[in-house]
Amino acid sequence: MLEGAIVYGIHGDEQNIRPLLHEKYNKVRKGNIRLRSVCGNPLAVEMNLRGVPEREKFDPDLNREFPGEHDSSSYVQRRAAELTDRLKGQNAYGVQAGFAHDPVDFVIDVHETYGNFDLIVVDGLNERSKALIQYFDIRHVVDLNRGKGDYHGFLISEIPGSIALEFGNMEDSDHPQQIRNRLQQSVDSLLNENPQYMYARPYYTVWGSLTREIYDRMWSATSHNIANFTPLTPEQKQALNVDRNTDLVPAFIGEYPDKVAQMLEMVGYIRPES
Repeated sequence: MLEGAIVYGIHGDEQNIRPLLHEKYNKVRKGNIRLRSVCGNPLAVEMNLRGVPEREKFDPDLNREFPGEHDSSSYVQRRAAELTDRLKGQNAYGVQAGFAHDPVDFVIDVHETYGNFDLIVVDGLNERSKALIQYFDIRHVVDLNRGKGDYHGFLISEIPGSIALEFGNMEDSDHPQQIRNRLQQSVDSLLNENPQYMYARPYYTVWGSLTREIYDRMWSATSHNIANFTPLTPEQKQALNVDRNTDLVPAFIGEYPDKVAQMLEMVGYIRPES
């Protein structure tokens, strides 16, 4: 029996998927799979805010704080620790607490974005995450590359084989119903163990996180038009002065996946793989 969790509400203002996951997949078992839905950040969901404001954090993004700390004065650190324990089936002391929650074998962390894209994010591709990807009709896959650089703290990093889904076009009036339909079709196919989307996908490895200095050089080298990259001239490449010891923000790819990925591949930040 495989135990899985579908997590929603890590960012509290992403609420279009909440009714579907809370009502239809709260606790469901079929065949070899048992799924449960988990609200990642209930307080932020209640406030309809991306994160819960707090004095300790300028940008209290729960999905940069895992595995968290139980004794922290920061709410997001404490919530990250609570959620990590719950998904691993352990208590605050790291002891298996099976009477409360069984540990999960994988997490599907669902997000929404205003960007004009859909994205699957993994943190180290293995057989389980490769299998999960085949249930979702999302073209681009980005691998956080497990600890390259300082861009870390994601929920999916805590449970190997997990994936995160980014559904775009939040401002589109059809977005709420479309995302619910697509997600329901995909989760049902997972429960039926009948993968629907076994096509080849562009797969990008990320080398870390983007420093402000490199971002500024990128901005300058592309004539201040990040959204419309054209092939870089040798002079522009030289202006970027990049090397693989400098980090890259995965979310930066997400804003403009095709053009940004092409440009970053040229300057050596990401590596497309089969």
